Amino acid sequence: MIRLIYTLLMTSILSGCSFFGGKDPDPEVLTFLPAAQITGFDVTAKISVTGDGRTDTGSIRWVHLDTRDEWSFFSPTGSLVASLIVTPESSTLTTPDKVVEAITPEALFEMELNWPLPVSFLPYWVRGLPAPNVPYDAKTGEAGRITRLTQAGWTVAYQGTQPIQSGADRYELPRRLLLSRGEQVSIRWASTEWRLIPRG
Repeated sequence: MIRLIYTLLMTSILSGCSFFGGKDPDPEVLTFLPAAQITGFDVTAKISVTGDGRTDTGSIRWVHLDTRDEWSFFSPTGSLVASLIVTPESSTLTTPDKVVEAITPEALFEMELNWPLPVSFLPYWVRGLPAPNVPYDAKTGEAGRITRLTQAGWTVAYQGTQPIQSGADRYELPRRLLLSRGEQVSIRWASTEWRLIPRG
């Protein structure tokens, strides 16, 4: 009789352990949404441009919206060097000395700052995407992410990713980019801060 009671008690205890706890649940699996879903963002980055025997360094703050881009360029000491406003109609570059307009932002950079910055493609490239309607060649790594992209005469090499969260949505975006146009110019880009801007 005693042996029977002992057996029943042990069975109850073991069953209770299984009921109240048992095996720990699997840890949360993070799901990242496609970067193509991002429409607006505010990004800060460090940048280094090498070409024509010289290297310029500084930082950028860039606000990208559906129909407007606002760029602010800072020296290594943090002083504002230039600002750029890009709309579908025109591009306006403002420096401490003057204000210049052109149809494309690339033309402004070539003329005024001697920086061949591919501004029209960067909204896609910084998200790890090829620009639409332009032929490209891409090499992909794990999870199908592009690790190397060749488009419009530029090669973009990606190094590292960073998770970005906006509300309940999660994205994984490139951290560092190395852009090169042959042996003429190379641009190093390191994103330091992202803020996503909802549409509307």
